[in-house]
Amino acid sequence: MEILKNILRFLIHRKKAILYFLIFIVVMSILVFSDYGILKKYELQSQNKVIIQQTEEQKKLKDSLNNRILLMNNDKTEIERFARKYYGLIKPKESVYIIRGSQSK
Repeated sequence: MEILKNILRFLIHRKKAILYFLIFIVVMSILVFSDYGILKKYELQSQNKVIIQQTEEQKKLKDSLNNRILLMNNDKTEIERFARKYYGLIKPKESVYIIRGSQSK
């Protein structure tokens, strides 16, 4: 009971300090945990980095595909290579040899 009286006496004499401390706690909680707080800022920054990286990768892929389109439109050997690889086409009087690897068990 004595401890409780001492705690109450301490709180009564330090009302301003406790009020300032509570205000400080509330303000810091808002700054850290709100939708516009520090944690949200770091989360958005990391998402932004990932999106920028994905955008760069997509730009590289787009450039690669554009180069491939240019080759397909202008280079007959590229068209021939594509037809051989993806459609299995061959020239007239041409023989195709299929070499199978050894199957080990």
